[in-house]
Amino acid sequence: MDLNKKVQKDKEKGITLVALVVTIILVLILAGISIAMLAGDNGILEQAAKAKEETEYGQIQEEVSMTYMEVLTDHYNSNYYEFASSFQETLRNYNNQSQKDTVTYEPAKDRYKIYYKDRYFEISTESGNVTNVRQDEKDQIADVVAGIPIEGTTSEKVDQIQQQLPDMVVTEDPDTGKIVIEGNESKWEVDPVTG
Repeated sequence: MDLNKKVQKDKEKGITLVALVVTIILVLILAGISIAMLAGDNGILEQAAKAKEETEYGQIQEEVSMTYMEVLTDHYNSNYYEFASSFQETLRNYNNQSQKDTVTYEPAKDRYKIYYKDRYFEISTESGNVTNVRQDEKDQIADVVAGIPIEGTTSEKVDQIQQQLPDMVVTEDPDTGKIVIEGNESKWEVDPVTG
């Protein structure tokens, strides 16, 4: 009898196979939930990336706003086009002389359009408010092409457009002499003389 009692006590002290399997299943379920929360469609990693992008955008928008006020103070009596030129030069100075940074004045809408650090902004001349603009490819290409000087060879223009549209393929069509711009959504042809 002593032997049966000892075996009985040993069974009560040990972990049964069923308890071990249940524990492993629970750990796997918790691991699955944790991974889904971390890397899911709206997981922590995606939310952190969105927050980072919004913070960067806000910082760049603040740079544009502060530069606008600085240039406005120095060039208050300038006409809109001289002001745009000074504004563009100052932004380029802040961004290591990047030729991609542009400022253009649109008289019809009485606003400045700014391309700075790969982002688009608009500033109303009336209010001075800076707003971010998310452009589609067609508008983006139209703005870049409008800012390219008329003088220069077609290959120089291709290089200038390629610098400002790094995510697109810009080439010269040898048959037509036109500048071909291929984006994610479609393809455009631009006359190098008339735009």
